[in-house]
Amino acid sequence: MKNFIQSFLFLAVFVPCKFHAQIEISKEKEIKNTESIADTTPKKQRPERKNVDGSTEVYFSSAWSSSYRKLIPNEDFLPKELGIRADEAPLKIWSYGVGFRSYVHKHIVFEGGLSLLRNGESYSFKGEDSTFTSKSIYTYVSVPIRLQYVIGDQIRFFAGGSFFPEIINRYKETSEWTNSKNETKSIVSKDKQALNSMVFSAGLNAGVQAKLGKYMSVFVMPEYRWQLTSSYTKLNYYKHFARVFSVNFGLIYQL
Repeated sequence: MKNFIQSFLFLAVFVPCKFHAQIEISKEKEIKNTESIADTTPKKQRPERKNVDGSTEVYFSSAWSSSYRKLIPNEDFLPKELGIRADEAPLKIWSYGVGFRSYVHKHIVFEGGLSLLRNGESYSFKGEDSTFTSKSIYTYVSVPIRLQYVIGDQIRFFAGGSFFPEIINRYKETSEWTNSKNETKSIVSKDKQALNSMVFSAGLNAGVQAKLGKYMSVFVMPEYRWQLTSSYTKLNYYKHFARVFSVNFGLIYQL
């Protein structure tokens, strides 16, 4: 009887403890396996901002310009004094463009595009009983080429040079006057025969580009452009070279 009681007590104490220990070991194995699976599961990473190197951007721009000209007698033909044209003044005018910008290096950008470039000059005279005003506008289709050095990330600063092959698209000269009877008259000329069909210009520029998000930016770029070849043909009394200071601004989208 005594042996039976001892056996019963042994089973009552040892077996539950062993069973409990097995449960604890199983739980620990399960936790370790879960942690191992969690470690091997790839973590979802936040998308990184696109790298600048090798990237391409497209831009849309407008340019406010103060345009003037260098006008000299044509010594190769029949030179003529400038006369009242010496009193011409700068003309305020707008131009527009689209294009692409390619980062060939982290700090080097090549830019090409298609622009509607406009320049011109104006004249105004006011007498005691009469007035006279005129303005000439030269419109060119241009393929601007720029090479710029860039620094910065969210805000980028850049500077560089530019070259402009330009094909004449339109010419418009508007003259308006009043006489002593206070009558107003005007005349418009669109004759392009005295103009070269193509001219070339060069420029210097500097500006800033600010990112609005992952892909979108805005930019402002002052630029000075001077015409290398004359607007007028060889059989003209003068040689005409545009001089234009412009402020370009617009949107850039990174592809």
